[in-house]
Amino acid sequence: MLWEISGNGLKENSYLFGTFHSNDKRLFVFPDSVLWALHTAKGVVLETDITGLMDDIDIRNSGYNPSQVSEKIRYTISKKRVSSSGFREETGRPQFIDLYFQRVSENCNKPVYTLEDVSAQLELISPDISYTVDEAILDKLKTELTPEKLKQAYLRGDILELLELTKNSASVFEGFYEQLILNRNDLMTVGIDSLIRKESLFCAVGAAHLAGQRGILAQLKRKGFEVRRMIPVYNPDTLDHYFSLLKSCEGYRYSDTLFSFNLNLPGKPKVYKENNQLELFFEEWGQGNLYMATVYKNDKAMSKEELIKAFFTNDKGRELRFKERQLKTGICIYEAFVDRKDTDSHWIRVINVQNATYALYCTGGYKFLHSQRPKAYFDGFSLNK
Repeated sequence: MLWEISGNGLKENSYLFGTFHSNDKRLFVFPDSVLWALHTAKGVVLETDITGLMDDIDIRNSGYNPSQVSEKIRYTISKKRVSSSGFREETGRPQFIDLYFQRVSENCNKPVYTLEDVSAQLELISPDISYTVDEAILDKLKTELTPEKLKQAYLRGDILELLELTKNSASVFEGFYEQLILNRNDLMTVGIDSLIRKESLFCAVGAAHLAGQRGILAQLKRKGFEVRRMIPVYNPDTLDHYFSLLKSCEGYRYSDTLFSFNLNLPGKPKVYKENNQLELFFEEWGQGNLYMATVYKNDKAMSKEELIKAFFTNDKGRELRFKERQLKTGICIYEAFVDRKDTDSHWIRVINVQNATYALYCTGGYKFLHSQRPKAYFDGFSLNK
């Protein structure tokens, strides 16, 4: 699913990769050419910055708003051993492919460019837009088109079949295919043309946008670029080499001088600061895990005991059981797993120092909550000396 773009006055070659919006582990078996191109490119180009949706959408349960994050954690945890999120199951990778590329680029301090504003994608599913539904096509697709069928076409690298399946699916709504694929192909081709003239870039767009006369590949060729499909090769030594290079980009260290702390996260977080408070969060859209931190300047009117108690009191006023222990530095931490059985389960750790209180939260599916990842997140916190 990787093409090299050259010629037409380019100073450096760029690369175009077809993605599939899923966190299925099978999709992450990349050939060495993909890892090489991702590593050597000077930046990443995506359809949009999907993390912009974090301001409004909770992928497990609609209605999430980050401004309410310290008041209530709004995630639904399955009673089953494996939980599901909006992008398949918890058994898959933490992020789907697009966000994996974004995370690697940001963590390695490379720029991330977008071809569309997130509002453009939201408009496609806006309740203000009404589409005429073809019921006959809809009934046929219910039996003939499955997510696995799409995925198998992708794993075979068959972009023509992917386009045809996408066209059949979108044809349920009159005019939707043109808006979803064709019109966006035109806009994204213009964006790619402009961006790759500046530097070598790794461009990643949905694979259904590549094929056809109005597909991005054909449009780039008509613009005068040479477009060559790169043959996938899986050389163990080469794969190990580039995996090790990219592994250094799998974590992000957030440092804050105003509130005097550092925190290790899987990727670059969203941060909100207002007055004497900070809210920070990072979301793994594939598995539906959420990492959060809130920092408050201490209220002098409250005692330390009252402050800690406020964090471990539920909505009904009942105090929750928590553990208290002292670190070698002398700082006390307070920690609990809040088991809501089927909703809002989460881990919380509170660190109280003279001037501020730091509250770390994380929530997600069953496997995540019962793994070592919450503890690793908590232990990635440190105070500036």
